[in-house]
Amino acid sequence: MDQFKKKRLPLLIAGAGGKKSSGSSRTPVEADDTVNSRAMASILDLLGEGVVGGLINGAKSIFIDGVALENEDGSFNYSGVTWDFRDGSQDQSPMPGFDFVETPKAVNTQLKTTNAVTVAIDNDDADRVRVIMKFPSLRSIDKKTGDTNGTSVQFKFQLANGNGSFYDVIATGESSSDVTLTAKKTGVYYRSYEIQLPKPGRAYKVRVLRLSADSNDQYLFNDTWVDSIGEIVDTPMNYPNSVLVGLKVNSEQFGSSMPSRSYLIRGLKIRVPSNYDENTNTYNGVWDGTFKLLSSSNPAWILFDLLTNARYGLGKFVSESMIDLGQLYQIGRYCDEEVDDGFGGKEKRFAINTQITSRQDAYRLIQDIAGAFRGMVFWAGGMVNIMQDSPSDPVMLFTNANVKDGLFTYKGSARKDRPSVALITYNNKQDGYKQNVEYVEDQEAMARYGERKTEAVAFGCTSRGQAHRVGLWLLYTARMESDMITFTAGLDASFLMPGETVLIQNKYRAGKRNSGRIVSFTKNSITLDAPVSLKKSGSFIRIINQEGKIVERDINETGDNITKVTFKTALATADQPVANGVWTITEPDLVPMRARVVAIAQGETPGSFDITVVQNNASKYQAIDNGATLVPENTTVLDPTYSKPSNLVISEGTYLSSPGNLSVKLMLAWEGKSPEYWVSWRRSDEGNVSNWQSARATEEQYEIVNVAENGRYDFQLYSVSFGGKKSEIITAVYQVKGTMTPPGAPTSLTAVGDYRNVVLNWVNPDSVDLAQINVYASKTNKLDTATLIAQAATTTFTHAGLGDNETWYYWIRAVNKRGMVGQPNSNLGTEATTRDVLSFLKDKITSSELGKELLDEIDSKATQEAVDNAIGEVQNSVNESIQQVENDLAQTSSEIKAQVDSVNQSLKEDIDTVNQTIVDNIDTVNQTINTNISNVNSQIEAAKQSIKDGDAALSQEIKNAQSSLTTSLSQTSKDLTAAIQKETNDRIADVNDAAKQAADQLLSAKNELKTSIDSLSEVVTSGDENLARQISQIAAGTGEQFDSLKIWYFDQDAEGWTEDDNGYTPMSVTSDGWLKANNPTSTCRSPNGLTIDAHAYRFIKMRIKKVGNPTWNAKMFWIGADETGWNAGRSVVINEPEYDDKGIAILTLHDLEWRDSTTIRRFRFDFTSGQDADNYLLFDWIAVGRPTPGAGMAALQEEQQARANADTAEAQARSTLAAQIRGSSESGNLDDIRSGLIYQEKNARITADAAEASARESLQTEFNRNKASVAEELHTLSTEQASQASKITGLQTSLGQKADASAVQTISQKVEEQGNTLKSQGAALSTLDNRVGSVESGVSANSKAITGLQSTVTQQDKTLSSQSESITTLNNSLSDIQSDTDTAKSNPSNLLVNASFERDLAGWSAGNSVSSVIKASAPHSGSKILVCAAGTVQITQSVSVVEGRIYKLSSFVRCTTDAVISSPGNNKLRIGAATLLKEIPIRPENLPKDETWKEVSDTWKATLTGKVDVSIMSSLKTGSQYFDDVGFVDVTDALAIEANASATNALTSRVSSVEGTITSQGQQITSMQNSIKNKADASAVTNLTNRVTAAENQISSQSQSITSLSNSLDNANADADASKAIIGNMLKNNSFERGFEGWEYVGWTLLEAQTPKSGKYIIQAGKLASGGDSGCNQTVELQAGKTYRIGAWVRKSADFAINNAGNNKISLRNADLTPLKDISITGAGLSTNWALISGEYTPAKTASVVVSLRASVASGYMYLDDVFCVDVSNEKAIDATSNALSTLNSTVTQQGKDITSNSNSITSLSNQMVNGRQNMWVRSVYSVQLANNTTEPTFSDINGKAPISIDEVPDAAKTGLCERRQLRDRALQSLREG
Repeated sequence: MDQFKKKRLPLLIAGAGGKKSSGSSRTPVEADDTVNSRAMASILDLLGEGVVGGLINGAKSIFIDGVALENEDGSFNYSGVTWDFRDGSQDQSPMPGFDFVETPKAVNTQLKTTNAVTVAIDNDDADRVRVIMKFPSLRSIDKKTGDTNGTSVQFKFQLANGNGSFYDVIATGESSSDVTLTAKKTGVYYRSYEIQLPKPGRAYKVRVLRLSADSNDQYLFNDTWVDSIGEIVDTPMNYPNSVLVGLKVNSEQFGSSMPSRSYLIRGLKIRVPSNYDENTNTYNGVWDGTFKLLSSSNPAWILFDLLTNARYGLGKFVSESMIDLGQLYQIGRYCDEEVDDGFGGKEKRFAINTQITSRQDAYRLIQDIAGAFRGMVFWAGGMVNIMQDSPSDPVMLFTNANVKDGLFTYKGSARKDRPSVALITYNNKQDGYKQNVEYVEDQEAMARYGERKTEAVAFGCTSRGQAHRVGLWLLYTARMESDMITFTAGLDASFLMPGETVLIQNKYRAGKRNSGRIVSFTKNSITLDAPVSLKKSGSFIRIINQEGKIVERDINETGDNITKVTFKTALATADQPVANGVWTITEPDLVPMRARVVAIAQGETPGSFDITVVQNNASKYQAIDNGATLVPENTTVLDPTYSKPSNLVISEGTYLSSPGNLSVKLMLAWEGKSPEYWVSWRRSDEGNVSNWQSARATEEQYEIVNVAENGRYDFQLYSVSFGGKKSEIITAVYQVKGTMTPPGAPTSLTAVGDYRNVVLNWVNPDSVDLAQINVYASKTNKLDTATLIAQAATTTFTHAGLGDNETWYYWIRAVNKRGMVGQPNSNLGTEATTRDVLSFLKDKITSSELGKELLDEIDSKATQEAVDNAIGEVQNSVNESIQQVENDLAQTSSEIKAQVDSVNQSLKEDIDTVNQTIVDNIDTVNQTINTNISNVNSQIEAAKQSIKDGDAALSQEIKNAQSSLTTSLSQTSKDLTAAIQKETNDRIADVNDAAKQAADQLLSAKNELKTSIDSLSEVVTSGDENLARQISQIAAGTGEQFDSLKIWYFDQDAEGWTEDDNGYTPMSVTSDGWLKANNPTSTCRSPNGLTIDAHAYRFIKMRIKKVGNPTWNAKMFWIGADETGWNAGRSVVINEPEYDDKGIAILTLHDLEWRDSTTIRRFRFDFTSGQDADNYLLFDWIAVGRPTPGAGMAALQEEQQARANADTAEAQARSTLAAQIRGSSESGNLDDIRSGLIYQEKNARITADAAEASARESLQTEFNRNKASVAEELHTLSTEQASQASKITGLQTSLGQKADASAVQTISQKVEEQGNTLKSQGAALSTLDNRVGSVESGVSANSKAITGLQSTVTQQDKTLSSQSESITTLNNSLSDIQSDTDTAKSNPSNLLVNASFERDLAGWSAGNSVSSVIKASAPHSGSKILVCAAGTVQITQSVSVVEGRIYKLSSFVRCTTDAVISSPGNNKLRIGAATLLKEIPIRPENLPKDETWKEVSDTWKATLTGKVDVSIMSSLKTGSQYFDDVGFVDVTDALAIEANASATNALTSRVSSVEGTITSQGQQITSMQNSIKNKADASAVTNLTNRVTAAENQISSQSQSITSLSNSLDNANADADASKAIIGNMLKNNSFERGFEGWEYVGWTLLEAQTPKSGKYIIQAGKLASGGDSGCNQTVELQAGKTYRIGAWVRKSADFAINNAGNNKISLRNADLTPLKDISITGAGLSTNWALISGEYTPAKTASVVVSLRASVASGYMYLDDVFCVDVSNEKAIDATSNALSTLNSTVTQQGKDITSNSNSITSLSNQMVNGRQNMWVRSVYSVQLANNTTEPTFSDINGKAPISIDEVPDAAKTGLCERRQLRDRALQSLREG
């Protein structure tokens, strides 16, 4: 080991006289490492497709880690790096050193003298083997000195060919087979050895033996490992049409990481004009239209190449003839012109130096390239048009004379869109092409707007000078071209194209008219249509000649009022204008505005065009290129000055908003001097902030009306100059004070007392919105004690009903229509006193002695007795009049008149005394009449209240009964449903799990083997065919993974995708989970409300399938969260993808340019044109996401290691799985297995079956007992309800009779009493007759008294009539309630009140004149319906819902024949809260036009708990719509029962859990019934005592309602009991317990049978008199692929005979009644006992199928009961699984042997295929069957792994080919041997 010993310097010791050292010490030393691991990395980089111009300067253009490989002086920065280049030509030669493919294989096994390492070579085609040896450390330690030195190790290689023996081989570069390695290395050291494989040969094996003794102490480190081998196949490839750079790099220089590479090349050779000189960037001579191939950076010719190249561009769609080459040639020359580069040199004006390495959206890429030369590309006139923002001559003149209405509309850019600083990102070629940012500023804009930044990316720009020019163009354009002008022109504008420039002369903007139309012309003059003033010389005129070109001529004239202009240069014939042509004049200080056309669209009228232009300043081009000064154009002579407004003052006022109504207005005034102002305002109350409103003002004041009283308002004001410049905004806030003053005080109040009343009069105040006068009264003269007694609308009021001699004080106040009360008329009240009766007779009788005597006489005798008699007489007459309303009234009046006449004849002595007596009698009679009438009214009111209370109580009792019964039945139904559902799910899950587990475990190995073998040939073939393309993709690193944000799989439904915007037409989904659009354009709209980050997620992938040959015409549109409507500006064109042989393709949309929308809420696809039933597209899945980087070299090496590990793990897992399944048994007979999962499963199922059978018998017994108990309870309820109804009826009758008898007796008593009184009064009058003489004048007085009495009686008659009308109204209301109750019975669970409009719109809100309720001749139920006429209306009702529950909204609708929708979105049934929750469209074209009704309905699952609004919305242009029986019902339980119909055998196991619930419900019903009975009795006794006969019918009706409800419940219970017998029945009313409800029938009759199959009713068919057959039909929905069992229980009478055997059957038929399947009912198969007749049917497609019961009877009868249609698919599947298990068990043993014999090769192959596809073959489409019997998704699946980017190791891809070939050969050989 001398070579490892360090040379040591002698130790020099200085000094003398010291003693000799007693000893010495030394430090151990370590020798330097003599070797390092060295490996050459071979990198093959794919730069693109060819042919390219090549590397610009050889190795100087290759950059490794950013450093040039070769310096300018020829020196190299890296040693040991070799390179080669291919330009991408078709016939390029293979690259030396890259002519093999190596497949590495990990070994990682330690080599010992006792343990040689042998490795088999998998690929027989391998030419060489590379063995990499690993040495963890090579060093030895000297035991004496401790020095560390190197060591040696010796080993050798041996090779075996086929079955031959091993022999020694010499590795390449070694001298002998014994290899000796001597080295010093502290760390790990790798060394590779290459061994040539002899040919021919097969099944090579390489063995490595260690010759040196193993290291066995701590002083020697020379362990040896075989790390890996590499199988090398020499395969030279030239990669045609691929630009390649090959590098060989020594790993010593870069460590373990792979260096980055970049190359500077001349790009793809494209076609450029043949006269182009690439060295000088000039075009020589005239171009002849031909091309040559050159590498070019000219963006115009790059664009031309992409448009016309058919391979990577749009050449399949765009031909050269579609491009204006002359136009493009001028753009190309402009791009190549040289300009200053900003650093003293010259460069091309526009250049692109970039690479396009991925597939991109064509439109976006084209616009990016066009943007590089300030251009735009558009399609017009069948041509691809390319325009550029460059100097150009105007092509058209526009003035007020040749645009529509002479109007130009201006819109300036926002201040925020006028930047002063531009930050331009570009790739700086002076900085290694790294991204730099160029800062560009506009000083003038900076001074005007401050620093406002904008950022942009200069596409393909590598020059700082070009980036600076891009920034200047952005800034100058934003500042100098801020106006956008729109106008409408005629046909003379039809030739315009976007990008062209025009001149605009607008007299309003210019401040004077310098344009118009030509009146006449000569060669030297033009007569104008209006005079002009030309102050300065130098003006010129522009006209348009007959060829449409602009002609200019200098004008000779100056001065005012010039109507004819002349010029020196005469007009040539070709330059003469058209008649009435347009002219414009340009003055030195006033020029037309230049503008560039940006958009042209067809106008509203034929021949008109809407044109949009943008202001253009021609001086900006020289300013950008050469730094010239920007010159603003003088386009106006108006004063540009303006001032900021100030001193904004706001005041209030009122105005007459409508007759009699005042409203508030606000008046704004300010100071300023500007031609125009803009005022903006909004209301800003807390919680009530409105939108801004704006208005233009030309004066310094403005009025705002419709202002809210007491509102708070914000104001903004700014001024605008003639040029559109805006001043700063001033603001103000104003609180409206509500200046609406109350009305003035009324005046001139007078109060005059009269007999027991006071009459008031006054004068109203002068107020336009006076509403009323409030009258206040008090018995004291204090205003604060006064109370409001009246609200008068006139100027007079009578305060009646007062007593005698009462003093009152009065005040009045005015009230306006806003409720504002004015001041009282006075603080002191106006006094008045009422008068008594005697005051009218004062001094009339008492003036004489006779009068005094008479008064005494009257006071002592007549006063009490006579007055009482008179009162009784009149009272008797009044009561008789009340009782006999019309007939007795005349008689009573006649009797009174006769008695008075008799009195008149006897009044002789003192007429005054008689008059006094009569007046007293009349007064008393009036008082008595009033009292009686008041009593009668009180009785009527009491009766009405009693009726009302009784009705309300009884109605509430009925509702409570209905609600309780409904709740009870609903709860019972829910419990039964839950039990059915759980048992069904448990049993199906148990069976399926057991079957699946056993099948999967037993057949996993078999399926893997079979599928792998079947797929092998196809997979390998596919791999061979696509290898070259795969290698190119992998080497170039084009693969990418996909990070999905949202994926729609469409497994069961459309997941929110629709064909229309409103969501009325959801897309259909095929049975195998493909989305399909049923429209010609195959349009698909995503769900609304998405929140896609438009910056982060810009990729969309989808898997589509083409059926037939649909015409591709695809586009995609999107809408941002703040955007509305589909817009062509937010769309992209989609190219058609390539399909595989099955018509399937993966479509990817890359880099969607939707970032401006920020957040995407919805997108849409239109794929085809003319799609039909034979030619269409299907969609498997659609996803939104983004790409993620591919894996690298490390991932590939990890994958290779993982494959080897997976092989071992797979073998162990299979062995373990077999032991778990079968235990220790190898038998194929299930009975022989005594352990393992199968044996455990069998025992568990035997035990479970026994337990289940026992439980079923027990539960069946319990169920039957419970069923009987429920039936008994319901029967008891029915009996008690009938008894209760009888009691109520009897009680009502008794009360009615009692009330009548009492009333008659009372009236009779009153009549008798009043008769006696009259007799007494007659006697008194007779006495007066004897005492008073006959006086003629008394007759007149008596006549007046009689007239007064008759008036009083007449008034009472009117009162009685009014009361009669009230009673009639009450009866009508009760009738409406009865109708409403009757109609509500049809839908007792309805959550809506007054759902059939029997009480008009009670319970509904917000109707209008468009809607009304009428009585209809043919309502759906009840008597009334809702009518919605032409117009828009919405009526709403609020109901409570519970989250998660399902509700059904429905209505029966019909319409008139002329009904036409006005707004489709507002003609619907609607459920909403704060937002729309559900809508059900109503379309008149689908509604009946006669008196039939159609139900419009849908279900909705509640997303909240709380109140929602249920609305009927109608929006019609013409005609009417009718609505009846609106329903909103909780159908959760009903749907659950229907959904669980397939659970055929589940009920028995859950009945016991329901028993307690049923018993509890029965007790609740009984308790509730008793409560109702007691409550009804008590209520009746309490409330019905004073009711009148009119309530009798109402009580009877309610009793009938309860009885009817009880009967309905009986039928429902019987129907439910019958339905339980057949779980999962899809037929309604299958046992006919509700008659023929749900069936359409002819000939059949309903029969209540003594021995039904179930329930109470059956149907029977006999011989028909017509000789025809009986039929009974019901429609059900059957699903494709499912199996259904259809049948019925049938029996016959003893004399039954069939007439037509072919028509006696159960038949399944299409909707058009064409037959699908017949189940015959034969006489031989029937008896007098019930027999089951059934059959099975599996529909091929989902459809509505008619179940038809047909009978053809010759004699006797055929009876039928319990019809059923049941889904038995699960039952069939279970049976099939059971059979499959038996079959599989018998074949496991043989398959196990096959698996064992082939496991090594197939396991390896399967793992290679499954794992390999995740890394390399991402584009291949094949499937691999795995051990769990599930198919791996194809590699085009969106979640498939992306290919690994392994630019640096193309050998791995090449090795894959050899590996696949070897695996294929070995697998085929195994098949032959097996």
